[in-house]
Amino acid sequence: MICEIQIRTKLQDAWAEFTHAVHCKVPAEFQADYETAIADIASRLAAEDRSALAVRDILRMQAEKKELEDFRND
Repeated sequence: MICEIQIRTKLQDAWAEFTHAVHCKVPAEFQADYETAIADIASRLAAEDRSALAVRDILRMQAEKKELEDFRND
């Protein structure tokens, strides 16, 4: 059996749900404009996702540093 495992952030998952819900509902005459708008939004969301991951990494490093300091103080 072959399967696919997707690992996504919450933002990526929400975006996938949104585009899946509306993608097939766009009439052919508006498809080009829709694709342009979706690509623009996707680009901005990708940048926001990278920023959110950077914040997560900073908080992780802070927590690890605190754990190390607490260990040294025991």
